[in-house]
Amino acid sequence: MNLNLTPDAGQSVVDNPLHLAALYRTGYGKRWNSLREASKQLLSFNMRASANRIQQAVKVSEFPDEILNLFRQAGIVNRTARELIRAKNEQGLDRLTIRAGTIDPAGKSRTQILSLLCGNEGAGSSYRAYTNERPIVLNERYRDGLRSGLWSSTREAAEVMGVTQSRIAEAAMVAALPEEVQALFPGQSLTSAIGWQLVQLTKLRGSRAVREVAIEARASIPRLSRQQLMNRFAGLKGKGVDVKVKRAAGRLVLEFHCDADDPANETRLSMIAMWLRDVKPNAR
Repeated sequence: MNLNLTPDAGQSVVDNPLHLAALYRTGYGKRWNSLREASKQLLSFNMRASANRIQQAVKVSEFPDEILNLFRQAGIVNRTARELIRAKNEQGLDRLTIRAGTIDPAGKSRTQILSLLCGNEGAGSSYRAYTNERPIVLNERYRDGLRSGLWSSTREAAEVMGVTQSRIAEAAMVAALPEEVQALFPGQSLTSAIGWQLVQLTKLRGSRAVREVAIEARASIPRLSRQQLMNRFAGLKGKGVDVKVKRAAGRLVLEFHCDADDPANETRLSMIAMWLRDVKPNAR
């Protein structure tokens, strides 16, 4: 098998999932015996393709001809492959195959064909945005995509899902919070804004401290409100604490009233000040 390709020619193979899948099968058992080995070997021949990308290409190449033939003229690129795999995972291959039989690809762009095939005729693009998803759900979707070969990096995932890479990174940090903390925010109540605050508080106080607070709060009767929970995580406990946010002269003013005789309050206030300086103002 001759792999002496120019950089441009090598990249054109990598950018076409069907060509990449064919190349992988040709070299399997001769030049490589795994996806990871293939990725390393191809790199030495001017072809940069991660193991996940090769796996994605192989999966798409196994789609029925009824689907692949729709893209005979428009072609398939890596982004198309990711969306096809996503649609298969969500809708099933049988449904896609049936729908493919109703589509006339003549005169249509790759995006238009993909939109029709995935059942998104009313959308200008088949790439859905997940901007309103809670961080735990977003992190699960990102990891599912890695496992299924939809994407191989946060950059690719962000492009497909219509979110920023930092949003995916923040979702991963929220998902890494102690289980005891997450359990206090069931369902969809753990928003990005609350999650980011908890991440910052965990950095300041440590996982052990916030875990202990969560265990104590869970046993509290009556159940604590969301604000009371956040006060506990910030180290504020008791009825002598009053926090208010007011608008004055076009600015937001935070008023914090507490017992001056409590020696721990000065430390708590210093910690909160550090936390506020690090909180992103546009966190959702």
